[in-house]
Amino acid sequence: MKKLPFLLAAFLFILFQAQAQNLRKGRGAGKVQELGQAVFEGLQHNQFNNLQNYLPNDTELKILKRRSSEDMRLVLEKTTPDSIKQNLLRDFNLIQEQATQNMVNWNEWQPTDTKVSRRDRKNPLLYRAEMALAHASGAENSVLFEVVRIRGRYFLFKQMVFHPKK
Repeated sequence: MKKLPFLLAAFLFILFQAQAQNLRKGRGAGKVQELGQAVFEGLQHNQFNNLQNYLPNDTELKILKRRSSEDMRLVLEKTTPDSIKQNLLRDFNLIQEQATQNMVNWNEWQPTDTKVSRRDRKNPLLYRAEMALAHASGAENSVLFEVVRIRGRYFLFKQMVFHPKK
């Protein structure tokens, strides 16, 4: 009977560790290059749904709120996972329209590099990512997107913009 509380505590500890590990593996990107590749593949196949695992959920937004500046918390109060999804879906569709207008065939492009830079000193979890794209002809374009880093994982956040270079 004395071992029961110990066994229960050990079981709960193992259970929580397994859940935390599954969360880390299944959601977000470990590296920003992985996130860039996912964005590119989504654009290439015109499949926004492929980006679902790279959108923050309620738990991740709560963590972000706790670790953000006061002004960012005010923005996050009105931010939901669905609002992020709808905003990024709108941007995704706009990028596809711009690509069509600029006669960009995604199958002819390759991502060459994805870099991040801190967007705001007051909010160390918020980054701006730039994915450079190259064409066999030597032409270059880029896609910019806002990223948050939560628990060591990268997630798409508020903006996604296509920058065609003429």
